[in-house]
Parts: sequence; C-alpha cells; structure tokens
Amino acid sequence: MTFKEVLAQVIDWLQQEKRLSYRALERQLALDDDRDDLQAELIEVRHIAVEEAGRVLVSTPACHPGGAHASSPATGRPAILIHAAASAAS
Repeated sequence: MTFKEVLAQVIDWLQQEKRLSYRALERQLALDDDRDDLQAELIEVRHIAVEEAGRVLVSTPACHPGGAHASSPATGRPAILIHAAASAAS
C-alpha cells in the first residue's frame, strides 16, 4: 500500500471516529516507519489533526468536509468569517 493510500484511510477513519490512538493505527494499518510521516502530513501540513499526550490524534474541524467551522491555518480564525470579510471588501 502506498503512503497516499494509507493517508487516505487514516483521514477517513479520523473523520468517522474523531480520535485515534497511534496504537490502533499501527495495529490496523501495520505502520512501521510511516508514523512520523503521517504525523507531519496530518498535523503540520494539512492541519486536520492535533496530537494529544503524544499518543492520540484528534481531528480538527478542518478534517470534516463541508465543516463551516474549519479554521484558516494562517490566522486560526474560522474560514467562514474570512470569506465573509473578503466578500465585504469587494
């Protein structure tokens, strides 16, 4: 399985469950060296999860499609407010 396929499965699972332990991910997906890469992609690159106590991934609003409460990684403010401000400036 490619890294991209593993990432897609983790994102789907995180959207459903909202919280996943690294142990469950390792057991379900037979992760070995991919854990650090997954952490970087989910937490630092895509901003769709945060880490809790070094053992659990917790989804952020940005993880859920169509979530009106998704925040902009640049500002941390709700994306819906950013779009409203951009429309008002036009």
